[in-house]
Order: sequence, then C-alpha cells, then structure tokens
Amino acid sequence: MTATQCDFDFTTKRMPSPATAEVDQLIDFLLWSSVKRWVSAKQIAASLGFNERKIRSLAQHSEGIIISGPGCPGYRHINHCTFDECREVYQRLDSQCDAMKRRSIQIRQMAHRLIS
Repeated sequence: MTATQCDFDFTTKRMPSPATAEVDQLIDFLLWSSVKRWVSAKQIAASLGFNERKIRSLAQHSEGIIISGPGCPGYRHINHCTFDECREVYQRLDSQCDAMKRRSIQIRQMAHRLIS
C-alpha cells in the first residue's frame, strides 16, 4: 500500500470588488430609508434588486459606512446608529474573527499531523 500525496490549492481567491456605484447606491438607500430602523436584506432586495450575497459584499466594501454583522436584524447606515450599536456590531465581528482564526489553526495543525 502506498501513500498518496494530496495536492491542495491554498492560494487565496478573492471575489472581485463590487462596482463603486453599487456600493454608493446601497449607502444612499440606507441613508434615506433606515433613519429609525434596520433594513432587512429582503427589503433591500425588493427595492434595489440585489441578492443577499451581493448585499453582504456591498456592505463589506462600504468602508464601515454600512453597519451589519452577526445577530443584526438587517443593515443600517452608520449615521443612524448609536455608538453602542456600533460597538456591539464590531465586538461580535471581532469575536467571529477570533473563532475563525482558532478553527484555521486547528485545521492547519490537523493537516500537518495527518497529511505531512
């Protein structure tokens, strides 16, 4: 029985950045429609025609202007958030990053043990 070496492609493949005009469109939509509430992805999709994956990508590329994250009821323009709301979101995102980093390390360690 011979061992087979697996070839894995570990290069980072990045999704292309969305068009600036689309990011701006979502920012403007939230600026004028989310004054007192969070706007769900379904509401954004119905108004702008973006799917949920696209909305997440646009929020990610908004340079912090669009607020959303784990446990949020939707999306909101930062001008309509309190500091406490922003802190809650960035603390949840930090926690999620920490958990993902721990998982990454566990997978790397197991791969070295089993595959190397």
